[in-house]
Amino acid sequence: MAQQVYDIASQMISHTDENQSPDDRHLIQLIGPADANIAKVNDIYRKVIYMKTSDYAALISIKDVIEQAVKADTAMKHANISFDFNPMSGF
Repeated sequence: MAQQVYDIASQMISHTDENQSPDDRHLIQLIGPADANIAKVNDIYRKVIYMKTSDYAALISIKDVIEQAVKADTAMKHANISFDFNPMSGF
């Protein structure tokens, strides 16, 4: 499931890069998916995907597409996805 979210974000980043001129591009780093520091609690598995860029609007756009894709996919209907735009820890 985390890999599906990663793939969606990766496709969004690729699509964004194709539609922008080289001067308008912001580097978007995508790291993960990886196990969270506490990877399993009560049979609930946690994964972390980090996205980093100076373009806040790009992060919001990718977040919106991920939320829509998760809602549309019945296999992910029980997934809980949260977004932290100012992380102070690595979970």
